[in-house]
Amino acid sequence: VAFSSDSKRLAGGNTSSFNRQPSEVAVWDLEHNREIFSRTSEDGYAGLALSPSGQQLALAEYTGGEDKRGAIAVIDLASGKVERTLPFFHHLEFSPDGKQLAGAHQQGNGVTVWEVATGKEQYRIVDIGVINQIRFSPDGKLLAMATNELGSPNPEQLGEVMVFGAGNGGQLNVFSNHRGYVHGLAFSPDSKRIASAGQDIVRVWTVEKGRELFSLPVGFKPNN
Repeated sequence: VAFSSDSKRLAGGNTSSFNRQPSEVAVWDLEHNREIFSRTSEDGYAGLALSPSGQQLALAEYTGGEDKRGAIAVIDLASGKVERTLPFFHHLEFSPDGKQLAGAHQQGNGVTVWEVATGKEQYRIVDIGVINQIRFSPDGKLLAMATNELGSPNPEQLGEVMVFGAGNGGQLNVFSNHRGYVHGLAFSPDSKRIASAGQDIVRVWTVEKGRELFSLPVGFKPNN
């Protein structure tokens, strides 16, 4: 699910990075409690992203073609028409200003960032293992990803948080104190800290220095 930045629109649906099955996605106008867009797929959707303005929806749709992969459809919600089609990726994320769209492939094919207005590829980031989640920082200057090594699941393998410049894809920092997969990421509102969720622990880091501030075991109970 995804909100627009003003919380007036909400997108959601049945998406899966692993299973192909008939599914539907929809966008709702929360002010007027009505559905404004819906789309179904016989092969299913891997992921979705709603632009901060709530005017565009990006859908990663599986296809039944020979490549057995799919494509990303960038949809104008005012008309319901597909504005452009981009190569397939599982995880999608709009930048806070809505000018960039990042796509990450879960099977080790890296990250691509496009200019939304033109569909032009801005840069690629490759050779970074399996990507479980991507996040732009609230100030739009950074792009972070939760990664782990390629290959079969191994609880002893190293999971990493990698931070890049959102403008050019230059690597800025790597946080590598996780064992096992890193599943989730969240920036603080001021973009100065990042939290990473592993299999049994959440770690909080300073973005600039990469210093771990503290860690919280899953299932912790904060003090009242």
